[in-house]
Amino acid sequence: MAATSLPAKFAADDGARRQSLAYLFAIFGIGLIFLYFSDIRNASILWSTDEMYQHGWFIFPISALLVLWRRDEIAKAERRPEWLGVILLGIGLAAGVMAYVMQIPDVGMWSIVPAIAGAVIALHGRPMWRIVGFAVCFLIFAGPLPGSQVATVSGIVQRVSTTGAAFTASTLGYPLVQQGNYIQLPQGTLEIADVCSGFKKLTSFLAFGCLWAYLYPISMWRRVLLVLSAVPISILANIVRISALIAVTSSGGVAALNRAHDAAEYAVLILGFGLFVLVGKWLGCDRIRF
Repeated sequence: MAATSLPAKFAADDGARRQSLAYLFAIFGIGLIFLYFSDIRNASILWSTDEMYQHGWFIFPISALLVLWRRDEIAKAERRPEWLGVILLGIGLAAGVMAYVMQIPDVGMWSIVPAIAGAVIALHGRPMWRIVGFAVCFLIFAGPLPGSQVATVSGIVQRVSTTGAAFTASTLGYPLVQQGNYIQLPQGTLEIADVCSGFKKLTSFLAFGCLWAYLYPISMWRRVLLVLSAVPISILANIVRISALIAVTSSGGVAALNRAHDAAEYAVLILGFGLFVLVGKWLGCDRIRF
C-alpha cells in the first residue's frame, strides 16, 4: 500500500474541514431563514416600499460576500466552543420570539445579530467570531430604526439641508423665500418632504462608511472619523441636490422639477460615495487589508 505524503494528508484534511464548515453554515443559514422568515419578509416589504430603507437589499449580500471573501481564514480558524455563545444565542432567540409575539419588527431584525453571534461562538469559538464578526454586525443596517429616532434625526437633517440650500441658491442670485421646509420660487414651490430630507442618504452613507472603514488597515480613530464623515457628507450632498432642483425649477418650472427629481437623487448619491472615497484616501485607505 502506498504511503500518503504529509502535504497530501494535510490538503485532504483541510478539504474535509472546508466541506464540513460549508455544510454547517448551510444548515445554520437555512435554519436562520426559517426562524426569522417573517422578520426578513417584513423587512423586504419595507425595503421595497420605503425609500429610506432601499439600501437594505444590499446588506445581506454584502455580509455573505464578506464571509466568502475570508473563507480561507474561516477554514483555518481554531475551534474553541464557549458557553458564552449559548447565552448569546438564547438572548437572540428570546428577543426574536418576544418581537414576534408583541409585533415589534425593529427588535425582530436586530435579534438576528446576537443569535448568529451566539451560534458562531457556541459552535466554533471566538477565533471564528473575530473573522466573521463584522459581517454579522453589518446586518444591523438591514433592519428598520425606531420611528421616534428616525423622525428626530430626519427632521434635523431636513431643516439643515433646506436652510443650507436656500442660502446657497439665494447667494447665487436665485429669488426665493424659505418657509419652513418649503422654498417659494416665482416658478413654483419646492417642498423638502420627509423622503427628501437626506435621512436616506445618511443611513446609506453610514453603512457604506462602516464597510469602507472595515476594509482598510487604518487606526481605530481614523475608522471612527471615516464613519462620522457620513453626517456632513450626507448633508452636503442633500444641499447640492436641493440647490440643483431650485436652479432647475427657476429655469424650467415645475415640469422640469418633476423630470429632474429622481436623476438628481442618483447624481448626489454618486457624489456622496465619491466624497467618501476621497475622505478615505485622506485617512489612509490605500490598500485593502485582506
